[in-house]
Amino acid sequence: MADFIQNGGTNGGSYASHFSGILSVWENSYDVGNNTSNIGYRLQLKSGSSGRFSDLTASYSVTINGTTIKSGNGRYSSQSYNTTQTICEGTMTITHNDDGSKTIACSAGLDFQTNSYSPGDFTPSGTLTLTTIPRASSISCTTANIEENAVITINSASSNFRHSVWAVFGNETVVIADHSQAGGTFQWKIPESFYKQIPNSKSGTGTIGCTTYNGNTLIGEKATQFTVTTNETKCKPTLSATVVDENQTTINLTGSNSKLVKNKSTAKITITTSAKNSATIQTRKVNNTTVSSNTYSISNVSTTSFVVTVTDSRGYTNSVTLKPTIVNYIPLTISATIKRTQPTTGEVDIAFSGNYFNGSFGSVSNTLTINWYYREKGNSTWTSGGTLAKTISGNKYNNGTSTISLGKIFNYQKEYEFYLKVVDKLATLQPNYKVTQGIPVFNWGKDFVNINGGLSINDIPVTANKIVTTTEEDLNNYVENGIYFFSSNYTQKILR
Repeated sequence: MADFIQNGGTNGGSYASHFSGILSVWENSYDVGNNTSNIGYRLQLKSGSSGRFSDLTASYSVTINGTTIKSGNGRYSSQSYNTTQTICEGTMTITHNDDGSKTIACSAGLDFQTNSYSPGDFTPSGTLTLTTIPRASSISCTTANIEENAVITINSASSNFRHSVWAVFGNETVVIADHSQAGGTFQWKIPESFYKQIPNSKSGTGTIGCTTYNGNTLIGEKATQFTVTTNETKCKPTLSATVVDENQTTINLTGSNSKLVKNKSTAKITITTSAKNSATIQTRKVNNTTVSSNTYSISNVSTTSFVVTVTDSRGYTNSVTLKPTIVNYIPLTISATIKRTQPTTGEVDIAFSGNYFNGSFGSVSNTLTINWYYREKGNSTWTSGGTLAKTISGNKYNNGTSTISLGKIFNYQKEYEFYLKVVDKLATLQPNYKVTQGIPVFNWGKDFVNINGGLSINDIPVTANKIVTTTEEDLNNYVENGIYFFSSNYTQKILR
């Protein structure tokens, strides 16, 4: 406690010198966490051994640490000699300096009205030094990549303070400084070991703190969060890949498994990859198709390039593009028409066209053969008709400028089946066709009937302009049944 006393009032009456004004200020308590103190104050008037007054007005005020915390006025009378009376009192909160120290200025004013018995005016003042409050330093840390430097700043309340600095990240605790670090800014390299704490994330949050000492005296401890990140360049997975042909047929044609024959080869992609810094490989993709292992085969491959992508558990990816040598094989096709040249003829012809890879695979050039086969419907055995000639232009082929006759051996009264065998180095096509029984054409006129085709009556053929018969009995039989015939001299109706 401090008492600030002014003995004898100024501008007072006859007995003013016997009175004193007293301002008392003291520290009740302090708060380490808030760096504040609670203080009390009291303003008093003390009488001496002589002089009294009665019912005089007075104004007063109390100012502490530059702030007027109490003021007012009232009517007062003196009591017995050598006693005190309280004009005002109370408490207030004072915030200390950052280092916990604080000295406050204290003053008061007590102004009595003018009177021959007035105690006068009093302005006691002085300073009071409060208890120095221990202050723990605050700490902050910038975001940084693992294996790179972060900047730590310690806001120390005193240059005399020293600090232990530590960090907790996941399950790992790291001592950065032990009871030796002064306040200010310094660098800290984020440990490589932090990778294993965030195997499935690109960043993570930890706690960094400092314990403050004044000599060997513990002042306190403060902590805050900090963030570490991972560098994509250092963390993305490694990746290499190869593609080869594993179809021995196409390998024999190209002479190398490093070439692919479009639409025929089986491309085998082999992926070599590894995750970094405690991550794991999560997905593998080939041309955006997820694959379950480090090898992946594509049959009858049609693509000309392969994009291989891997993704790790942090979400980092790596990709490579494979562009093997491609033989642009054109799939073999055939479109054909097989038909009779006339409805009642025994001749059948064919017209055809298609696509064909007219080139070299590398070691072997492509070839094309077209053979044809036939049988009468109902038979089980096919007869080979031979090889058809073809005209090739670029990557297309056909029968040439005119249809190709397959012969005049196909009785128009019968139905036939045909198939073609179209063969190149990688494909065999066997389309089937039918040639139906021929339908005779009848041309009816007023005095004639033309029949384009054979005519039989009761299974006996009619040829030229007469019924072919060997006996008179046969002829009479036709007439009796109402069937007439042509002669060279006359024409009669065929039907009654």
